[in-house]
Amino acid sequence: MRVGILTFHRALNYGAVLQAYALQCCLKGMGAECDVIDYRCDFLERGYGALHLGTGSPRDIVSGMAHAPERIMKHRRFREFRDAHLRLSDAAYTREIVADADELYDLFVTGSDQVWNPDLTGDDLTFYLDFCDGRKRISYAASLGKSGSLEEYDKLYLERLSEYRAISVREEDSKNHLAALLQRDVEWVLDPVFLLRSAEWASLAAGPSMNRPYILVYCLHEKALYGYAEQLRTASGLHVVYVPESMKTWIKGSRVASPSVVELLGLIKHAEFVLTDSFHVLAFSIIFRRSFKVQLKGRLHGLNSRVTSLLTALGLEEQVIRQGDCQEMEFSTVAFEAAGPLLEEMVEESLSFLRAALGTRTTQ
Repeated sequence: MRVGILTFHRALNYGAVLQAYALQCCLKGMGAECDVIDYRCDFLERGYGALHLGTGSPRDIVSGMAHAPERIMKHRRFREFRDAHLRLSDAAYTREIVADADELYDLFVTGSDQVWNPDLTGDDLTFYLDFCDGRKRISYAASLGKSGSLEEYDKLYLERLSEYRAISVREEDSKNHLAALLQRDVEWVLDPVFLLRSAEWASLAAGPSMNRPYILVYCLHEKALYGYAEQLRTASGLHVVYVPESMKTWIKGSRVASPSVVELLGLIKHAEFVLTDSFHVLAFSIIFRRSFKVQLKGRLHGLNSRVTSLLTALGLEEQVIRQGDCQEMEFSTVAFEAAGPLLEEMVEESLSFLRAALGTRTTQ
């Protein structure tokens, strides 16, 4: 059986490429001949160019030029990971010709990541697999990328998802909303990175790059994390290693700008403690059993559901830092003993969804 995955594999985003890798490995392990469809979404491509000039204002142009060397290096490192670890389709596709892929594959899987978030895709309907027959469409851990205002897209969901052979999503609130709207089964499943064992990820991760214990800070937006890092550094005496969100960010510690994909995995795996506002850095902290705290997002609060859904299911809600919290950060070890069996059960349920979706295809 030939299966094509449609996801954000070309994004300059660690979680995007790692979840694509994980889903491909998982489907291959189930016996599928699996390609990641090398799809080029114009809207997405514009946001990840090596030279990003924003609005084109003089200030944005100067900033874009200053960031260009780092973005070029990041492009190279992500391209190296894709070339080494993803099996891509022989052809590259655009919206105009993606229907040509239909005759080459028996099934298509869209997901994971925010493939159904129109703010990211520019309303590109390809991510709803509209180019193939509904009996060939599966979603795995697809994300709407929003919470609290899903109704405005209900007409789109009804039109594009009703014919899917199997639907699963990454957030529990999305599962409840779509199941009620579509009047059909919708499964809540884990992000694909959880479908591979810790040992599999460890074999991919780079070796330790620090010769002393450290706190890892990975910040996308919530700069309060740097203050918490200083509290932990003072309380524990541990060194701080940080992956900054901006060229302008400098704090006390070792700065690691634009690490390669495998280097970031290694940084998480070997950390004593992780502070982050990234879902996938949180996910790998759990996979590698690294103690952590995760900061919920403020301006992008619609993305918090995936974090809270997961941690609530695992009984790890106490590791959340909520907006407006004024807590004193303390170095503490997360008790993974109780969460481990819960995670194993969720992994098996997620794998069962995929097995059923692949194994019950109707003969056309």
